[in-house]
Amino acid sequence: MVAIASEQPPPRALVAADSFIARDGVFGLGGVLAGWYTTEIGRQPWLVYGVLTTAQAAGPVPAPTIALTLAIYIAMYLALVVAYVATVFRLARKVTTEEPPRSATGSLPAPRRLGAASA
Repeated sequence: MVAIASEQPPPRALVAADSFIARDGVFGLGGVLAGWYTTEIGRQPWLVYGVLTTAQAAGPVPAPTIALTLAIYIAMYLALVVAYVATVFRLARKVTTEEPPRSATGSLPAPRRLGAASA
């Protein structure tokens, strides 16, 4: 977020929103890991007590299919990372190149607190 430089600290609601956004990226990873743990923990008792052998637990998927799936996942994640980094850089350039609005007299307007209602 871009704020006009002033001596006043940002409003608490803004700080709370920024910290929530920073934590938000972890929630997706947590969901994926929770699902994976549930699957694996549910499978383990059958293997431990000999009810199910490791060969029976493994699916009949050939190795080239697994390698292709892995390659597709890696390519998708690389594309997402490239798109994310490009977007962040584009937004950063946009923010740094924008000129602040000037009043009719040519002077800069007085700084306004973020979150204040616009009139």
